Order: sequence, then structure tokens, then C-alpha cells
Amino acid sequence: MNLEINRSYLTENFKIEKWEDIKPLFDELLSREIGSSKELYSWMKDLSELESALQEDLGRTYIKMTC
Repeated sequence: MNLEINRSYLTENFKIEKWEDIKPLFDELLSREIGSSKELYSWMKDLSELESALQEDLGRTYIKMTC
């Protein structure tokens, strides 16, 4: 099954292999200025995309571990 992921914050080929792969993204989100509701919406959308990628990676790792 090939599920197409439309990402706007992360690159299409984003892979999580170590903490250093995701730390800059969290740092960027933490330091981003939010001055309007549009900027808040964008920040929440980007955070959600990052969290989804982390959950997906965790799921794959768990499946590999249990196989």
C-alpha cells in the first residue's frame, strides 16, 4: 500500500534516525514568533505534522521490534 503524504513543514523524504534530526524542528517551533491567529494556526499545523511523523516512526519501530 502506498499512502501519499502531503507535507508542508517537513520535507517529503524526512526520516527520523536520531534526536539531532528532530531537535532543530522543535527549536524552530519554540522560537517562532506568533503575532496573529493566522500565525498560531500555522504553528499548530506544523507542530501537528511533526508529531504525526514522530508517531508514525514510533509505530514502525514498535512493529519491527515485535516481529
